[in-house]
Amino acid sequence: MAITKVPSDMIQVANNVTDTTVGGANSAVSLTFDALGVISAASNVALQVNTADIVNGAITADKIADGTIIAADIADGSITTAKIADGSITTAKIADANVTNDKIVSVANTKISGNITGSQIEADVTLNGTVTATSFVGSGASLTGIAGGFSNMQVFTSPGTWTNPGSVTKVKVTVAGGGGSGGRSPGPTDAWGAGGGGGTAIEIIPFPSGTNVPVTVGGVAGTSSFGAYCSATGGSNGSPSAGGAGGAGSGGNINFTGTRGGGGNNGGSGFSPPGGSSLLGQGGVLSPYGTTPSPADISGRGYGGGGSGAGAGIPAAGSGTPGVVIVEY
Repeated sequence: MAITKVPSDMIQVANNVTDTTVGGANSAVSLTFDALGVISAASNVALQVNTADIVNGAITADKIADGTIIAADIADGSITTAKIADGSITTAKIADANVTNDKIVSVANTKISGNITGSQIEADVTLNGTVTATSFVGSGASLTGIAGGFSNMQVFTSPGTWTNPGSVTKVKVTVAGGGGSGGRSPGPTDAWGAGGGGGTAIEIIPFPSGTNVPVTVGGVAGTSSFGAYCSATGGSNGSPSAGGAGGAGSGGNINFTGTRGGGGNNGGSGFSPPGGSSLLGQGGVLSPYGTTPSPADISGRGYGGGGSGAGAGIPAAGSGTPGVVIVEY
């Protein structure tokens, strides 16, 4: 005969048992108790624990031998949060590959102490709701629906409005001002200063959903901005006596100043001085006396690059490049 359920009042009698063994060689059921009255061994006993048999909070770490929680011992859906004392389920208590969907109704995060490793979780276990952890081990290549980071980008090369799609609560904005143009040489051996590089500001901005932000994009030597959050001025144009100053970012978590354009050289060798650079753009190149650089060489590149100054034999000055506003969300 098999016992399918042991009533709690029957187990409590064990506290008064003086013999270490109940039953014997001729008994259908044999239970062995330790010195504290806890069942340490049994034969001819078939036990199944269901939710109704467990007092709320009665499952504690000291009741579970390491590695003894296996799928066959758990009735489907019988593990609920109320039955488990906080912090009582540890990695050592769970046999490998025995945590499966059908065994779990709900377990609050306060009930689990330490790490549950991949070897203890059967494949395709689904966790509903929010999983909170200080870190995850592994590449995470198979994880989907993980919040965090930025997965979209909108690049503004002309003025406009950034429109929140409705679910975005944080954006990263990079704003760059336009680069200045180089000065044009008035004399056969003169070289005017080159244009300065545009400034740059980078900011992480939290704001409520549904917010629309006006965007300004500076042209040559112009200022770019993302609403009132952050902005960046353009580099100055070159002059006869000096290269143009670099623009400056403001309002960002990080702000950068563009580099100054190369200085003029009136009455000198007449070389074409290089343009200043921004964080996102490069200035026009330096051209030696008597060379004939292409417009692409002496103009700024990227976003916010300053143009080269004109020199003897190089009558045309390089143009600066416009700025940009990049929104990541």
